Amino acid sequence: MARIIREALQAVEWPLLTGDIELCDVNLATQGRPSISIWLASERRPTASGLIRCWWDSRNLRADLRLIADALKPGATVITPSSGLFRELKSLGFRQRGEPLGTGDALPAATAVAVAFRRMLQTRRHHGLAAATLESYLGEFVFRHNATVLGWTLAEQRRRVLAALRAPRSSA
Repeated sequence: MARIIREALQAVEWPLLTGDIELCDVNLATQGRPSISIWLASERRPTASGLIRCWWDSRNLRADLRLIADALKPGATVITPSSGLFRELKSLGFRQRGEPLGTGDALPAATAVAVAFRRMLQTRRHHGLAAATLESYLGEFVFRHNATVLGWTLAEQRRRVLAALRAPRSSA
């Protein structure tokens, strides 16, 4: 049942990310284990957390960047680590700005999201993370974070989860 609810949380429609958006990839694997990478996108706001999106890294950069672009409002500025990896974003119609990593203030919003997601995984998955369940945990994390940012009441969260549960699911 928990897996079905996490899948329903993934199905919630979110507003497009706007303004300055930090984008980075994060490896969740512990040292010596195969890589489990995700993409994190977070709105950069001066005083509070912004909306976020998370995706599993499919190992197809072009497809991943198109998926990410679908979650961004046209005209958004995407702030990334300063590597050539993200040049494709410009061809998708977004402004892209690189920031050097290794400094304390590089990608602060995305770094905070990554830390919070790892913390959630550690409290829930004491036997490690399976790639098969990663997507559902990402959905749950995004739902909880964005519901808080949008100020949804528990009643509103419940209404949206129940609506998503009624929708067709991949595991049904």
